Amino acid sequence: VQSPAIEHGVLIDLSLPDPDTGDAILYRISNCYTNVVYAGNTYTALGGFLQINDIQGDLQSTKNDITLGLSAIPAEYIEAIMGREIKGGNIRIYRAFFDTATQQIKNVSGTDQVFLRFDGYITNFAIQEDVASYQTADVTHTITVTASSILGVLENRVSGRRTNTTSYQRQYGEAYINSLILTDPAMDRVVTLKAATFDFGKES
Repeated sequence: VQSPAIEHGVLIDLSLPDPDTGDAILYRISNCYTNVVYAGNTYTALGGFLQINDIQGDLQSTKNDITLGLSAIPAEYIEAIMGREIKGGNIRIYRAFFDTATQQIKNVSGTDQVFLRFDGYITNFAIQEDVASYQTADVTHTITVTASSILGVLENRVSGRRTNTTSYQRQYGEAYINSLILTDPAMDRVVTLKAATFDFGKES
């Protein structure tokens, strides 16, 4: 973006599963001070209540983690969050450039200057309570969300087949495994060998 009069902000798409139906519910927020409309969607302005750590930019894919902080959260929202499966939710972070004169997303040659900076999944979250006054019971809640890139998720993924007979001979249609696996005896003695002890080096 070649202009001396630009500002930038962060737009976030947060997709969390509905605990009742399992369908994804999409939340759109930004660190701007007015609501932002992009691609027909409105991003709710959180201003200084939304903090995000620096996003590392690398030439190759890396397992970067990011941290989001949401402060001044009402107590009723905390109850709603505790009832949702936040871990595993998808998060996308965009960087948008604005024209200081119009306060609108800058458009160059018909293209909005909005760029995807992070695409990953929520791996953890924490809720902090700060009590301002015990007499008035004023409590400020802060939610901290940690997200990992898809590469980090894949590195922690556990895959493969179990070696016991029942699991090994199970056929999965989507895996395109030959039906001969149903009678393959390759793992029939795994249980016996697992419990066996061998006296290696013992003289006969």
